[in-house]
Amino acid sequence: MNSLEKSAVKLDDLKPGVSVRIFYNAGNPNNRRIHIRAIVDDDYFVLRCWSRGRQGWMYSVYGAYRLGLLLEAGRLRDIKQGEKGKAHVG
Repeated sequence: MNSLEKSAVKLDDLKPGVSVRIFYNAGNPNNRRIHIRAIVDDDYFVLRCWSRGRQGWMYSVYGAYRLGLLLEAGRLRDIKQGEKGKAHVG
């Protein structure tokens, strides 16, 4: 059984309005919850995550390949669908 089979999150599950947690290990400052805001050309994901230091939202663009690598490593967890298509905050 590889890590893709163990992960409950699939690349097809990542749609606008969904949030998912990126988890590396306990206490890692790079752990975060990302919110999928849009998908461009079926290959790029527009994401936002809360910055504790800046006290505001930071936006970034990840390619499907990069999210696929995170899936293979088992780093994407806890998928949530927000109310009325908006990502869950929290």
